[in-house]
Amino acid sequence: MLLGSSKKINITPPIGLRMSGFDERNHGADGILNQLFANVLVLGDGLTKVAIVTLDLSGVDKVLTKAVRDAVSQKTDIPHHAIMLIASHTHSGPEAWHTGDMGKISRPVDMTPDEIAYRNVLPGLIANGIVWRSLERRTFSAIKTVYLSSNHPQLYQLPLFRRFHLLLSRGC
Repeated sequence: MLLGSSKKINITPPIGLRMSGFDERNHGADGILNQLFANVLVLGDGLTKVAIVTLDLSGVDKVLTKAVRDAVSQKTDIPHHAIMLIASHTHSGPEAWHTGDMGKISRPVDMTPDEIAYRNVLPGLIANGIVWRSLERRTFSAIKTVYLSSNHPQLYQLPLFRRFHLLLSRGC
């Protein structure tokens, strides 16, 4: 039997942090339209546990991944390799995670004190959500039986890259 538990964690940074994906922007975020979240799913079959975390960030680097995995593995029976962090690639999130090792898109950025503080607190927020859900079996709270299924829909029309239409309309 597969058991699972989930948790939604608010990871919204403070106003003023640089936002990713906007190279021409010369100022930080000036407000919050929507909160940013980490959605945690912990699954286990009685022998093995895994944690899957989706993050409202533009990317996840090796520094964040290692920090979360280290913290969770020290406090739970979830192995280091069984913790997956996935970014939604939002362009409405902080740039604080573009400074680590993300391959060719990495670039050096001088971070502000607020960006450094956010970078330091974020791994703990995520790890605490995973730890909370992985230990839940001891308290018998929100753990549920999980059923997995899959589907293979047919695609009749593939979506096109949205900028392709813009280029065509400009005669490029």
